[in-house]
Parts: sequence; C-alpha cells; structure tokens
Amino acid sequence: MERDRQEKKEKKKKKMKKIYLILALSIFMISFASAADWDNIMNYNEDSDTIKITNMFGLGKDLAMAQLEDNFCNEGRWCEADKEITLYKEGILIEDFKTLRIDDGSYDEQNIRWHKLEYFGIIEDFNNKCNTKTTFNKINNTYYNNTICEYIKVGEHNGWIEFKEGDIFESGTYKVRTTGEIKPGRV
Repeated sequence: MERDRQEKKEKKKKKMKKIYLILALSIFMISFASAADWDNIMNYNEDSDTIKITNMFGLGKDLAMAQLEDNFCNEGRWCEADKEITLYKEGILIEDFKTLRIDDGSYDEQNIRWHKLEYFGIIEDFNNKCNTKTTFNKINNTYYNNTICEYIKVGEHNGWIEFKEGDIFESGTYKVRTTGEIKPGRV
C-alpha cells in the first residue's frame, strides 16, 4: 500500500515536470516569436516621406522610423539619398537595401549596379609614434637600433563612416547616406 502511494507520487511528479517543461518551452517560444521580424509592419507616409516599422505581435511597439531628407541623381544615374533613421532599440540599421523605380509611378524594384552605405558619426584620429633606442652589443662590438611603434589616438572628428547591410547599431538617431549607380535614364 505504501509502495502504491510512492508510485502514484512519482507518476504525479513526472507528470508535473512534463507540464512545467511544456510551460517553460511555451514561454520561450513566445519570446522567440516576438523577437522575430516576420511580424513587423512597415507603413509609409507619402506626405512626410516617413517610414515607420512596428512590431505587430509586440502590441504595436515602434521599432524604427526613417525620414527621407534629400534624394537626387546626377547625370541620371549617380544617385544619393540622405535620411534620418531612428532605432528605438538595438538593431539593424539597413537590412536589405533596395531601390524602387518612381519615374513611371510603378514603384518596381530596380537593380542597382553598386551601392555604398554610410552614417555620419565620430571618427577617431590616430598617429604612429615610434621611439628608437640604440643599444651596444658587447659581444661583437656593434650597435643596433631597436624601434618600438605605437598607434596613439590624437583626436577625433565627425564624418561619413561606411557600414554594411545587416550591421547592428545601438538605439539612437542616425543620419544615413546611400549612394549608388542606377541604370542610365531611370530616376
């Protein structure tokens, strides 16, 4: 009888462990799903040239906002666009760079021959500082020079810093420039 009671307790314990495991995995999967980007919604406001990205399952939490500040093409093929992008949490600044054809109103995705992505930020300046010490070798009566060089920070300045698609940035507001070459005649 005592043995039956022990077996029932053990079965109940195992059952509870399974329930807790399923519950823990469910919580993990919910957090994993809310961290994914497949549920993100992108809205474009044509009046303000603003794109807003919101997480749908995160109950409408804003993830990023981008506003076009300047957009032009030289000779109908060398294009540059400046925009301000705000990340509300750490994330990818530009994940998948695309260009759209707007001259004919189709908004079709266009191939771009090459492109460069940059953000305006602080660039550290360094100089090489070398010290040479002359040493006498008593064994063979010769002198030799031992030079030690260091890369020393001497200041900083603001400028354009190149980055790649998929690079992760801290939350904040960034001035971003995209430059590229499109097919001649397409704006």
